[in-house]
Amino acid sequence: SKLSRESCPLFDSGNMACGMYTFSNNSPTEPHAHPNTDVVEYTIQGKGIIRANAKSYVMDRGTAIHMPVDAWHTYQCDGDEPFVFLGALDKQRTRRTPSKKEVDQGMPGRDATVVHVSEGRAVERDGKTSILLIEPARVGSKTLGLGVAHYAMEGISGTLHSHENFEQVI
Repeated sequence: SKLSRESCPLFDSGNMACGMYTFSNNSPTEPHAHPNTDVVEYTIQGKGIIRANAKSYVMDRGTAIHMPVDAWHTYQCDGDEPFVFLGALDKQRTRRTPSKKEVDQGMPGRDATVVHVSEGRAVERDGKTSILLIEPARVGSKTLGLGVAHYAMEGISGTLHSHENFEQVI
């Protein structure tokens, strides 16, 4: 494919799509952007380089990235082990090829935000600790969020709850 990847779609609710992506090739993918959605991704395995809006970001296990609406980006494995991440798109899954100027210079206001799990904000509740990585305080109020939850191994507990106006992937 043009992205030279293996993908495993997990779900597409119409409001959000989520999947696992594996890149084994050390060549960068073709640049692309999503004009109607922002993107969040969380590295599960390996090391990769995401180039977004004319800047390079090194991604390794435990690192999350948020790319705002219409920020062009590419992916590249950076090692012998495959680069594997969980990715989610909000709203419509649209795609476009950026202009040469965008690729060469970037576009104002479309820089990515990268947060490692060690830099996240810990929130404890009902026997679990959630590490919030991509949240409105970091990237703006109209975005996808991303965090990691740690549950106690014995007697997993929690309160049945729901979220209004957004979806959650666990």
